[in-house]
Amino acid sequence: MTHKLRFDDVRHALDMTAPALRRWLQFKLIGNTAKSKAREGKQLQFTLDDLAVLALVKVMAEYGVPIAAAYKIAAREVDQAGPWSGDQTAESFWSRWAPDTQIIVSRAEDKNGNTVWKIAKFENAEVAYTLGAHLTLYPRALIRAAIQRGVESVESRDEKRRA
Repeated sequence: MTHKLRFDDVRHALDMTAPALRRWLQFKLIGNTAKSKAREGKQLQFTLDDLAVLALVKVMAEYGVPIAAAYKIAAREVDQAGPWSGDQTAESFWSRWAPDTQIIVSRAEDKNGNTVWKIAKFENAEVAYTLGAHLTLYPRALIRAAIQRGVESVESRDEKRRA
């Protein structure tokens, strides 16, 4: 089932303020579906794929990862969990990851002193605890929470419209 998420649905799903989400849109941190609809003069709509990526971006941005870098990391992780054709159920967006899958994000410096973000993926919770300071993402839980909130928002809006 395809869900058409509007700006307010995504804002609600991610528990973000409108100005913060608008800033992300200015960085063009949305999927091709949303961008093409906006260019055609239609109402901006997001896919569940867009929401899955943005759910991961939000947590990384709160950790201090620059938005553009967080988006690249999140988009790659979600794409690798795919393939996504657009007709998947909402549950398929989080069930692709095992319940204990962790994506580890850590800050490092390259040989020129520039900040780089290292990524590691673990499916065994104990292994990740041997690393230094890092952010641990549980993609299954993060994406599930965001998509469920987004779908609830869409259903609530549709119910009000029918009433």
